[in-house]
Amino acid sequence: MATATAPIRTPVQGPTIAQRAATLKASVTVAFMNRAKAMQRQGVDVLSFAAGEPDFDTPAAIKEAAKRALDAGATKYTAVEGTPVLRKAVAAWFSKAHGFPVAPNEVMKTVFGTDQGQSSRMIDTPEGAIFAVHVDKVMQPHVRPLAEVKEQAIAAWLAEQKRAAVVKEAEALATTVKPEQPLAKAAEAKKLTVTTSPPLSRSAQAGNPVPPALVSKLFAAKQGDVVTAADQTGAYTAQLKEIQIPETMPDNVAGPLSEQLRGEARVDVAGQFTEALRKRYPVEIKRDALDRMF
Repeated sequence: MATATAPIRTPVQGPTIAQRAATLKASVTVAFMNRAKAMQRQGVDVLSFAAGEPDFDTPAAIKEAAKRALDAGATKYTAVEGTPVLRKAVAAWFSKAHGFPVAPNEVMKTVFGTDQGQSSRMIDTPEGAIFAVHVDKVMQPHVRPLAEVKEQAIAAWLAEQKRAAVVKEAEALATTVKPEQPLAKAAEAKKLTVTTSPPLSRSAQAGNPVPPALVSKLFAAKQGDVVTAADQTGAYTAQLKEIQIPETMPDNVAGPLSEQLRGEARVDVAGQFTEALRKRYPVEIKRDALDRMF
């Protein structure tokens, strides 16, 4: 005869939670956010600033930049000092503003490694420059009072809604362009006016009515292609009518280009001269002594 036995307990036990975990409190920010969403579901008009999520859509320019970054594989955590592209841009500005080359990897690393009110040590870069950074103030993130930003938030939301509508209209217009119906006729059917721009160049031109965002897309298009672009001032639809190959470079283009090349040549020559001096007259930089001085 078979008889049932009592349940057998194994030595394996379930996970336990420390008692101090019971004292943890929920996030105040999340609590405010959940409360605001609950009120919105009840039909209450709430402008929530709890989690830093405004009630208007993210601007199109930011979304497009994020899409390009995602497509380029920029989906991982970055270094504290920023991405190489950011560091290069900061170094380029620093070099232009102060007249000597600065290594991109050094600038942001030095800035984020220096406390408020402190000066960094003297940095000797591979390009032959020596620089130091002083941090006057570190701005802490904070939430501004609603009464202080309400009008600006509403104005920004209205502007973004208007801009989103214009972007949709520009994209819809582009879809109506066909080989038998150029942009001018498609725009006329929608009671819109098309203007023909003067010949464009890749570099910025004074008084150019075509925004840079549209110029870059036109130079990537083929003759007859239709492109759309948007920036903070509006949305645009354009059709590339003709590609002209200039026989000579205009003075207004050659001048700035020549000045840019001369500036880069000066930086290059200065770097080579500094390197030659270092090889001929070896100099030992005593970091400890410099740190005590600065």
